Amino acid sequence: MKYRDGNFIQINRDLFKYSISPGAKWLYVVLCELEHKFTDGWGHKDYFYRITEDLEKDSGLTAKTIRKYREELEKVRKFLDDMVFR
Repeated sequence: MKYRDGNFIQINRDLFKYSISPGAKWLYVVLCELEHKFTDGWGHKDYFYRITEDLEKDSGLTAKTIRKYREELEKVRKFLDDMVFR
């Protein structure tokens, strides 16, 4: 997936092994993009915080839909090494 100025977002391919909805996968990609945007990658800042209203703007999803997809991601979280829901 292309990211600003020729960079790419790296995501865990294990995501595609699980039976979760395409919307949950989309939310995961959005969260990965936000993680790349708001953390420095050097361990100095390895977390970020977004309220649901911000996630609505970032993903184009409603708050209710975000909660639904987040629940799906939480179910497979233990299998994904780099989930952003730590």
